[in-house]
Amino acid sequence: MLLTLISFTGYSQKSGIITYKAFYNESPATEDIKKQSEAAYYAERQREEIAKTLRFELHYKDGESLFFMTDMLNSDGFDATNVMTTQSTFNGLDTFYTNVKTDEALEVAEILGQKITIKSKISNIEWKLTPETKTIDGHKCYKATTTYKFHWSGKDRTNAVTAWYDPAIPVKLGPTRYAGLPGLILELNEDYRTWVVEKIDFKPEKKPRITKPNDKSAITRQELDAKVDDMRQKFISNARG
Repeated sequence: MLLTLISFTGYSQKSGIITYKAFYNESPATEDIKKQSEAAYYAERQREEIAKTLRFELHYKDGESLFFMTDMLNSDGFDATNVMTTQSTFNGLDTFYTNVKTDEALEVAEILGQKITIKSKISNIEWKLTPETKTIDGHKCYKATTTYKFHWSGKDRTNAVTAWYDPAIPVKLGPTRYAGLPGLILELNEDYRTWVVEKIDFKPEKKPRITKPNDKSAITRQELDAKVDDMRQKFISNARG
């Protein structure tokens, strides 16, 4: 991986644009799937390749940020359904806003065909800091862990989350919904997915794009759980006729 640092002196900068790329921690194209269905196996192989083409940007200024998918390096030859599925898997259809000064986090997600804004607090993330380190493109990063609890298909679920952050870059932000660590998150592993930094630009040619989502109709994660369960039950009832 090649990490481009536009300005080493930019660590004191209050704004910038961070580019991340993504990949699966383990290949989703397993031998078990291949035994069940050759078509499913090759679809998973294609999704694995699609994930590597996805690019995301974290735009930040004065503790306020917006994280979103920006592009695919090459979509030629990929099945459209596999592209959409992979983008959804890596939260590419969602937008994440955070403000460390006001302790706000807003996630605009497409759930069951609806755009829903979910509100929470950055301080609700219970990070466990560890002394474990690893080097990511010349950066000494420290390991922090947490869990992401959510509700789906009528069940409470939990994803393991590992973040590698560099305290030498005092930007308390990172990919998707994760923030609040004493340094920029250069790599984030959530369940079977990883986002890893590709480029750090403290003096971007374009102005960081940060627009706070309209939060007038924002709901909490608990309210979302109840809403999704209700939508799911109505969908099942309608399908049964």
